[in-house]
Amino acid sequence: MEQRRMYLLEERKERLRKERFDGDGIIVLHINHFLENSLYYNEHLKQIFGKLVFVGSPYQAQVADFTLPFTIDYPCYYGGREKENCSLFRNQDKICRKKGSFLEHCGYLIEEALITDLLPEIKKGRRLLILEDGGYFCQNKERWEKRWPILKNSIIGSVEQTTSGTKCSVQYYSKRGYDFPCVSVARSDLKMDVESVFIGSKIVEELNRFLYEADTFLDFHQVLLLGYGVVGRAAAKAMGGTHCELTVYDPSVKIQAAARLDGRRVIKDPVEYEFSRDTVVLGTAGISSFSTHMLLRFLNAKGNRLYLASGSSKEVEFMEIKRLLLSREKLDGWEIRQDMNKNGFFSSYTLRRTQQEKRICLLADGMPVNFYRTNATSLTFCAMDLVFTEMLICGLWLCDEKNIEKRMYLAGKPGDHIEGMDESALFDRWCEIYGLLKNWPEPHPEKEYLRSSGMK
Repeated sequence: MEQRRMYLLEERKERLRKERFDGDGIIVLHINHFLENSLYYNEHLKQIFGKLVFVGSPYQAQVADFTLPFTIDYPCYYGGREKENCSLFRNQDKICRKKGSFLEHCGYLIEEALITDLLPEIKKGRRLLILEDGGYFCQNKERWEKRWPILKNSIIGSVEQTTSGTKCSVQYYSKRGYDFPCVSVARSDLKMDVESVFIGSKIVEELNRFLYEADTFLDFHQVLLLGYGVVGRAAAKAMGGTHCELTVYDPSVKIQAAARLDGRRVIKDPVEYEFSRDTVVLGTAGISSFSTHMLLRFLNAKGNRLYLASGSSKEVEFMEIKRLLLSREKLDGWEIRQDMNKNGFFSSYTLRRTQQEKRICLLADGMPVNFYRTNATSLTFCAMDLVFTEMLICGLWLCDEKNIEKRMYLAGKPGDHIEGMDESALFDRWCEIYGLLKNWPEPHPEKEYLRSSGMK
């Protein structure tokens, strides 16, 4: 099989070599999914910059076992989750097994990376550039800077890949002020218009796979889609040939109107939804989107099975329901029992009241279905080539510019110019390299609204 590569990224690296870019004084903290495409990206980052430390966010139920055409010869932190426990590793060495939430496990891995690998390099004079997916660093930044004051003035800047991570950063720094410039590519044109197509398709592909493991399928089901932003809309399009009955809910009136213009059946309030048959719920809202009220609506309806699947980052979509199910407390007279299930694709619960019985399947245990499977390909190398190259360009801008105002910069937003960033040219070159049509996808009808409101 031909070795997979990221040709756009390689071109950019070669340009830096010819320009004699000197990244030796920079250590990169790369926080991303523990997936093969992230590890490939690392191979180029370590050649561009002086040092690299990677923290893989522990989404997977087991530690991935990749067959790689290269050796991981840099500090690499990752974990394998099992219910509330997570085994945490640095390369091949097990650090510990800890209880806690996904966010707590991420924070612990980053802290271990700081102690063992980052701070020693910072004390030698290297400056820190953060490239991340999820905003995990800022959620513990204040505590870490109190413990290690040297950290405060050692950060060049950060580049964030996701909307949820950007929101975390904006909320954190708006209260405390910016210590360094931050760039987000989450709402760039390439992310909103192009990458969302791939993510929507992958979510639906993985959703089908998980439903098969639960001995069912997406076709002929009622589907409730929570969230109709760029990813939700792309997922809805990817469901086009599945013979399902799709209903959309989004808390924004503007986005509801956009869904109606697309011909979708839209409800104004999620508790209006009638669970008249077995229902698949796909959450792409990026918030805790399925409430206890909605669960009670299902329990008092005709449908007998409920399949819950997350298509957004982290584990927020069904957090409220997951806590309720794990508590096993009675709900309006319904007894909750967790079923024995050993295949690792979902956790299932049986709810009983008098002569009634219902079943809930929490696919991927409430984690994003498109990142959960061990050794799975979330997006192809070709698709990630665009995103990783865009992140690198933003990171290089932070390294090169000496007098950047300390604030949040949104790639793609008018007025937030980033030197070296031309998204249209980047897309065209990407199409040329991979032999693709230069057909820029149709943007979301409320793209600019989503670009601005999505960061608050």
